[in-house]
Amino acid sequence: MRIILYIFTSIFLTVSAFVYTIQECEDLYLLIGNTNGDMIMRTALALAVICLIIIAVIAIVKKEKHRIVKSVICFAVSGAMLYCIGISGFLSRPYTYYGFTSPDEKYTVIAGEWSWLQGGGIEFYERTNPFFVKRIGNFSTDDGYEPIKNNDYSVKWSENEMIFTANNGNAVYETLNIVAGN
Repeated sequence: MRIILYIFTSIFLTVSAFVYTIQECEDLYLLIGNTNGDMIMRTALALAVICLIIIAVIAIVKKEKHRIVKSVICFAVSGAMLYCIGISGFLSRPYTYYGFTSPDEKYTVIAGEWSWLQGGGIEFYERTNPFFVKRIGNFSTDDGYEPIKNNDYSVKWSENEMIFTANNGNAVYETLNIVAGN
């Protein structure tokens, strides 16, 4: 049972490290449906924490040799990972994703709209493969305003260029040209 828990812990840590490395080094963002890479990293770390806590409890209950050292290490690592999960969860922006497809259906731009505290905005992405997207633009709003959610925007396409116009939260409409397919 412990071997399986060690294997699962390793898998969860590897998934988290892989997603983090790709997002930081390759400038790609994991996006599967409405679930982004940050959520997947936090979930993988939380599952690794659960495995480590179970390993520690098994060591204590079965009165294994070196159970105190093993338990202290497992609980300390779990505590550090929970701290990282908490900080990451607090600092992460809650995104809602929308897709905009060109009339000829050759191009799709994904808009990740966020509102957190007194800030807001939209990150625009182009899908590079079924799992990853690449950031191609952004639009800032004031006071956490969400123009897409409030249907206060317009989109026009000109071949591979999306012209996005929206209220920035101050009743001022700004336009952003986003080129897809580059």
